Amino acid sequence: KACKICTDNGLHSYNARFLLELASIQLESCPDHPFNALPPLLECLSLCERLSMDCLHASGLALLGRVHLQLGSPKEAVRLLKASLPILCQHAPLYTQGQAWLTLAKANAQIANETEVIRQRLRQVQLSISQLDEAIILYGQIDDLCCQREAYYLQARLYGFIPSKVKQRNEAARRFNAVCRRIAKATS
Repeated sequence: KACKICTDNGLHSYNARFLLELASIQLESCPDHPFNALPPLLECLSLCERLSMDCLHASGLALLGRVHLQLGSPKEAVRLLKASLPILCQHAPLYTQGQAWLTLAKANAQIANETEVIRQRLRQVQLSISQLDEAIILYGQIDDLCCQREAYYLQARLYGFIPSKVKQRNEAARRFNAVCRRIAKATS
């Protein structure tokens, strides 16, 4: 209904934001069915492209990257996220930037998992770890503990694949546990 009100009154920017939020809610609430997010997301992307709303379009591309990752297409996710990151880093909210970096890290971790050559796999893991560093910094700036927890967990797991990085793995695990304690304290 909100989208119809926006359309009827020519509030295209608000309409695009509502569509993007609706797609994000669909993706978060039903991760086993990422296709549910596509109708509002594609409508958002179309509207943003037509009206040159670059930042919202980049946010939509990043969300489309998450959809592709959940559908098992990490290379397509990486392509979409790399295309959207320059604009996101300049204009998007910190949470949106953090989500893009986290999704990019997950996509590269999935690519690493599918890679046969050990040297290439290690390079992909290290790339994923550095992208998680970016996400962690952004989530720290907005004090998003749940996203930090996810990023630290993934980082600790990825460091576990590199035998020479035991100290870094333990530090990521320690930070994961510290964030878990902060969340438990805040919710009790």
